[in-house]
Amino acid sequence: MTVAAPLRPVARAEGGLPARRAMVRWAWRMLRREWRSQILVTLLLLVAVAVAVCGGTALYHAPPPADPTLGTARDVWVLNGQDPPAMTADITALRRAYGTVDMVGHTPERAPGLARPVDYRAQPLGGTHTGHLLAIHRGRYPSGATEAAVTTGTAKLLGLRLGGSIALDGHPRTIVGIAENPSDLTDDFVLVAPAGGRRRGRCRCSGTGTAARAHG
Repeated sequence: MTVAAPLRPVARAEGGLPARRAMVRWAWRMLRREWRSQILVTLLLLVAVAVAVCGGTALYHAPPPADPTLGTARDVWVLNGQDPPAMTADITALRRAYGTVDMVGHTPERAPGLARPVDYRAQPLGGTHTGHLLAIHRGRYPSGATEAAVTTGTAKLLGLRLGGSIALDGHPRTIVGIAENPSDLTDDFVLVAPAGGRRRGRCRCSGTGTAARAHG
């Protein structure tokens, strides 16, 4: 008579403690041999994380870009230059109400071959709120009603140069400087001195104040 005995499962061979010790010794040898590379990788990871955190923090707290037409002011008023007595009264009222107000005159003039008029801008250099909206790149600031400065873009469009002349408004002016708006380098205009840029019935003035509501 034969008796069938149940099959015993074959036990898996496990390394146990000796295998773990072998793996630890191998890891230790690799660490001793490649420790410089490991430190370098760790440092690179730390630098990457630090740059990401600092960059994100700086972008989050960065102030919004300044308006290229307002400067450091908060509001702008557009006054009608076709009525000089009313404009003068408005300017006086604004200064009485809000203190320091920068005035910038704008007069559009047609130019041959250009679809858009050229802005004749009467703007003082170094205004309280508009100081960083005007800079003289070359030459000097115009003085009096017979001088002007132009931007690089305007000079290229009209073929102008330092020492040349411009008379889009019917009044010849010698070009004594190359001007620019550092907040908007695409802003093209002809810069004239405020005394020579405000003409009765043709000038529009913009004012900026520190804290006010729009008026106009």
